Amino acid sequence: MTKSSEVLLEASIEVLKSLGWDPAGSVIENILVGNYTSEYGSWQFYTEIFSDEALIVVRSILGETTPDKYKTEMVELIARCNDGLPRANLEFDLDSGLISCKSYLDLEGVDLEAMDKQGFLQPLIGRLLSANFATLDIFIDAIKKVSTGELSAAEADRISLED
Repeated sequence: MTKSSEVLLEASIEVLKSLGWDPAGSVIENILVGNYTSEYGSWQFYTEIFSDEALIVVRSILGETTPDKYKTEMVELIARCNDGLPRANLEFDLDSGLISCKSYLDLEGVDLEAMDKQGFLQPLIGRLLSANFATLDIFIDAIKKVSTGELSAAEADRISLED
């Protein structure tokens, strides 16, 4: 593990602790694994530090899968939802039917130790996590309704925009 990745990992742990997450037993090499719960749902997330690139990737994964008969509608919904998203994007695995939200922060070439000492690194990581969690939270109801066939992609997209 490089010094940069150690700084990123420690800063990520501190941010997650400030959000009430206890990392004990949840750090696997350069990956932090946890669960996030909001009033709209819960899901597993992981934060991975790529040691050679000064890169942090956050991925939230919904546990429910989309049945085959609704996959076409889900592809349309994900495309509709992603249109214009500035800080995170939704992804859909056609084979497994799993939906995830991915966001990342690329800090290649940045003096991470200085950034951390000046107090700038943790707020950036906090914004990264918030963008990821908020993006999935905004669309989770629409995703569930399309995944069960309750609404079409267009209907669910309209409802998520109104909320």
